[in-house]
Amino acid sequence: MVKLKKSIALLCVCAMLSVLAISPACAINIKADELEISQADGTGLLFITRDVASTHELSDAVGTAVMDYASVTAQDLETARGIALPAEYANTFNLENAYSNNKRIYLYSENLSVSEYNHSVGTDYFGKEVPVDNDAIDYIADEQTAQIFGGDSNERHQQFIGFVEPMHTGDDISTLEYYNSIVANYNQQILKPTTRATIADSSIGVTLSKGLCSLTYGWILERASDTDTSNDYFGIRCNVNPYVTGGSQVQKFNKVSVTMETGDKTNQKIYQSAPESTEFTGSISRQIAFPVKNGGSMTITSNVSTGTKVTRTSNLANGKVSWVYTSSLNGNEMESGYTFSKKVVSGSKQVAKTNIILEANASGWSETTTIGPKTIAVNYSYAK
Repeated sequence: MVKLKKSIALLCVCAMLSVLAISPACAINIKADELEISQADGTGLLFITRDVASTHELSDAVGTAVMDYASVTAQDLETARGIALPAEYANTFNLENAYSNNKRIYLYSENLSVSEYNHSVGTDYFGKEVPVDNDAIDYIADEQTAQIFGGDSNERHQQFIGFVEPMHTGDDISTLEYYNSIVANYNQQILKPTTRATIADSSIGVTLSKGLCSLTYGWILERASDTDTSNDYFGIRCNVNPYVTGGSQVQKFNKVSVTMETGDKTNQKIYQSAPESTEFTGSISRQIAFPVKNGGSMTITSNVSTGTKVTRTSNLANGKVSWVYTSSLNGNEMESGYTFSKKVVSGSKQVAKTNIILEANASGWSETTTIGPKTIAVNYSYAK
């Protein structure tokens, strides 16, 4: 009998909630080997900047304290529930102890990798370690880079990847742009956790942001267990939610492109995909079969406004399917996905690979915002 097991479920939606801010104390010098952080007892986020000048870009969001690096005290770190800091200062504080005590840790930088974040907080994996048939799961390639990585040791919370683009090409990313992305994720995960059913099994949430526009997205990977010794069978679906701070009166997303491609074109073959090219009259649900007898199916569901159009383009020989959604897309939830087979490679560790590539356009007043393209490399490693 074939059983489907959900190995990764991801979805990220931004939310805000007001709580009391934490207060900074007087400055002292701290060495990493002298600092011991106890179990977090506060609810606030401590956002650390590189210098005093950077703090002037920001105003304390409710529930968040902003301090420059030189002013941070042991008491500030002790009472904070979450800590965000530039990646170059990661070795200054005992982040491993903080992370293990379930403080939420964010690192931000122009170019930061999964492996660098993992090393800084003392974990071997990024995501939630969920055994599937006693297999080890690598959710994201170690070489995956972004501008923000965040998370904590509570398996009920998502880890976070933030792609941040400056408003103008060639500009540096401002402290404010890092700040907005991190505060939104912290509020969603800690201060007002979502009650969506899919969040319960979530591992990683991703946000791609530029100015007031952002795409929050994630994926679900399912594996069909069977007795086939030559092939394994999977399904992957990606859910995307466009969001504009200030609403559609500020800007409207009018195009979102989702491309999903196999990371191993030799051994992985796409079987079925959904949705097909169509004009939505409301929410839709599609079933796509796994490429194995009695393998069951995977459900693709989109909650969109009437009149939204999607155009699907497939190139199965190159292991790629693309969907382009058009119309007024703010707040829509668009899900795309495919099922695929993976040939078992004798004598080696098995890895099912999928790349998810997102880009979008939004327009408002006299300007147009283009976000992306950005790629997430999703890896699922297991022993046959």
